[in-house]
Amino acid sequence: AEAKDVDLFFEGSREADFRAMFYDRYKELLGSRNRSESLRWPSAGQHMFGRSTTCYVIAGWAEWSGRDVEAVFAGCIPVSFGRKQWFLSRFINWQMFTLDLPEESRASVDESVAQIEKLVSDPERVRRMRERMHYVWPFLTMASSQTRAAADGILLDTMGLFYAELANWLFDK
Repeated sequence: AEAKDVDLFFEGSREADFRAMFYDRYKELLGSRNRSESLRWPSAGQHMFGRSTTCYVIAGWAEWSGRDVEAVFAGCIPVSFGRKQWFLSRFINWQMFTLDLPEESRASVDESVAQIEKLVSDPERVRRMRERMHYVWPFLTMASSQTRAAADGILLDTMGLFYAELANWLFDK
């Protein structure tokens, strides 16, 4: 596995009060350990997913976000706050390789910072979580038409899972 030189990467707006508080508190913690460069905000660019051990993924316009998938492909452990709806969660057990923190609130800032710090300081746990991400890659990609034509039965890529999710939705109506 490639070396990760950033502990936590934020991709999303800092406008929310909690996010600014969390970012400042985490930066303060890292500064006290001479690791202040180990926290990045989005101005650093999307390539930071690949350099980061954990990535704070907020919800997008839908209940889930494309950042979830970007983080997984970059080997960056997705971190969420509160009850996040994960992409294709009916089929993918995101809890195997994500860190779900308490709801965004003033009271949870220190606890959230401590949980991320505990994770990034445990290389064996990070390795196991990153390893589990590799198992879901096929579910998050689209197979080529040749692969789809050669498949015997339903192919469990994003399109196959999308059709299954659509069928579930239709039958639930």
